[in-house]
Amino acid sequence: MAFAPYAVSLTLTGQFVERERGKYFEYDRLSDSADHPYRVWVTTPWKGIDSGWRYAKVLKTVVHIVIDEDENGLVIEKWSIKNHSVYAQ
Repeated sequence: MAFAPYAVSLTLTGQFVERERGKYFEYDRLSDSADHPYRVWVTTPWKGIDSGWRYAKVLKTVVHIVIDEDENGLVIEKWSIKNHSVYAQ
């Protein structure tokens, strides 16, 4: 389970549950990039630790999430999701 920080909570775009492990995630729109326009909050950010989010493309039943970068470009995982809700803006 990963929640966006309070400062982001008013601009969240939606939430979903990762199907394989049943973990809950929130996400918000980061840019107008067609490739990975969202930030999926993968850890609750704490001072001095990871940023707490990963670039992603969130679709209706799947998320393409950037987990790393190597010499060939971005390393992307495909997550199946359920209970996807898009918040009213």
